[in-house]
This record gives sequence, C-alpha cells and structure tokens, in this order.
Amino acid sequence: MEDDLIKKLHVKNWFLLLILGSFSFIFMSLPFSLGVLAGGLIVNLGFHSLQKILEKLLDPSRQSRGKALFIKYYLRLFAIGLVIYILISRHYVDVLGLLVGLSIVVINLMVMAFNELAKILLRQEV
Repeated sequence: MEDDLIKKLHVKNWFLLLILGSFSFIFMSLPFSLGVLAGGLIVNLGFHSLQKILEKLLDPSRQSRGKALFIKYYLRLFAIGLVIYILISRHYVDVLGLLVGLSIVVINLMVMAFNELAKILLRQEV
C-alpha cells in the first residue's frame, strides 16, 4: 500500500507540474513560467532522491552505512540550495514563480489528504 501511495504521489507531482507549467506559460510571463518549471523540477527530483535515501536508511535487510546516507542527504540539500541561489541571484527566473513550483509537493500532499479525509467522512455518513 505504501508503494502505491508513493507512486501515486510521484505521478500526481509530475502531473501537477505539467498543469501549472502549462497554465503559467499561457497566462503568465516567461520568467514566472520558467520559475514554476524550475521549482517543480527541483522539488520533484529532490523528493525522489529523498525517497531513495530514506528507503536505503530504513531498510533493515541492508547493512547500509548511515554516515554515507546522511552525507548524501546533506549534499542533496546543498545542491538544491545552490541551484536555487543561482536561479535567483542571476535573475533567470521570477521568485514568485519559483515558489509556486517549489510548492508542488506540498500542494499535492494537501489535496491528497483532503481527498482521503473526504472519503472517510463520506463513509461515516452513509
């Protein structure tokens, strides 16, 4: 069940990026749209790499080295921070568009949580 949930989350993250990116390219400026696209790519790839790191760390059957995984975790954070810094400092993207893109996973998690809550509440009423 957890694997299905994570797969759904990944697919919906990419779908949400496609939808938000498409609408922003149609209705907003190019820097804003590039910010949405860049932020969405950063957060989706970061989320995927975080999932892989946590799977290795929490897998009891593997004798994973905890220190190496924590180093990978912090390198991931450093790389994300560096990319965001470059995008903002060189004015490649609009900051608000970047924030929208970086919020894709949070938006998706909130929508999925509200959907599950609605299912539970509707089940109780019937």
